[in-house]
Amino acid sequence: MPVISWGYLEKTNSFTFNSNTVFKKIAAYTCIVISWGVLIISTSRTCMNYISAERIWGAPDDKWYSPFRPKGGDLISLSFLDGIHKFAEPESYQFVKANDSSRANIHLMLFGDSYVKDIPDSAFACVNNFQFGRRGYSNIEYQIDTPRKNILIIEIGERFLRDYFSNTFIYSQVGNIEPSKPVTAINTHLIQHHCASFTLPNLGFVDSLFNPNINQNIEQNVFNYAFINPIRITKALFTYTLFNRASGDVVLSNDGNHLFVKETAITTGKASSYSEIPEDELYNIVNNINTIYDTYTKRGIDEVYLSIIPNPATILQPEGYNKLIPKVQNHPGMKVPCINVYDVFKADKNPSRLYRQGDTHWNNNGMQIWLGLVNAE
Repeated sequence: MPVISWGYLEKTNSFTFNSNTVFKKIAAYTCIVISWGVLIISTSRTCMNYISAERIWGAPDDKWYSPFRPKGGDLISLSFLDGIHKFAEPESYQFVKANDSSRANIHLMLFGDSYVKDIPDSAFACVNNFQFGRRGYSNIEYQIDTPRKNILIIEIGERFLRDYFSNTFIYSQVGNIEPSKPVTAINTHLIQHHCASFTLPNLGFVDSLFNPNINQNIEQNVFNYAFINPIRITKALFTYTLFNRASGDVVLSNDGNHLFVKETAITTGKASSYSEIPEDELYNIVNNINTIYDTYTKRGIDEVYLSIIPNPATILQPEGYNKLIPKVQNHPGMKVPCINVYDVFKADKNPSRLYRQGDTHWNNNGMQIWLGLVNAE
């Protein structure tokens, strides 16, 4: 009997050992496959655009897979500071019909980003035809409207400026397009892609693997679900209350009254309001902007304007500012006319009234100032 028992135990232990090994291997390979799947999806621009449309913005708020949407500001959602009510300022843009001082005789093309995406054509003065293209999302297909004045405004947030205009591939993309073609396109290849949250540029797969926005995409795909959010909100509240700081890619302003995107408030990186700008880089940026200006004016566009929207950190925390905007706008080689909202914002006696406290964007006051400058021009 003992021999039989030992044999039985030996077989059982062997079976148990082998089963555990198999299960461990299955678990390991499953994790590897899932990890590669998440990486490939997070690297694919097509997949992330679909996820952004269907889950991030298209899903209802009350499902387990619903993301944490910004209610009072996009930085609140990034830092999960939903419980700190002083940062919450809902988007409250108010648009009124512009007072036209002359007949509507302008074909206006606005190529910009999220700062101006919601502005309707009625808010612009003297406009007969209006087209908007959001960089990284949509193009503008236009044809020169000969009886009217054709105007192109290129609007860009300050933190994207150095990346957009410092890449030399802009030269070849602009230069290879024949200006005599009757129908042309302002597209995202002429101005380098901004890697906005949850989207990726059209890079090769290897380059995309090392894109800094992959971390955001992976976090979105793995962790940003409604059933996890209470834990993250509690952790963010704990960090803010005990250590007086925000979480992740968000930092508090020095006075504690605003949230900033971290990359704009640190002292390194091209998005920063405080990092050094080498003279050769500045020259290259201005030269590229001039090249784009020359290209579109040769195609028949009557006026091309550049409008740079200052980082909130630039206006609300100006100490140590690298002066990127005035250096570009006032550069001796710059020939593109600018809609200069920076000087107006800088001179405001209460600049905190221009930006939402928990968001990367301006509020209605800031937007109305910009609209007034555009219409006056």
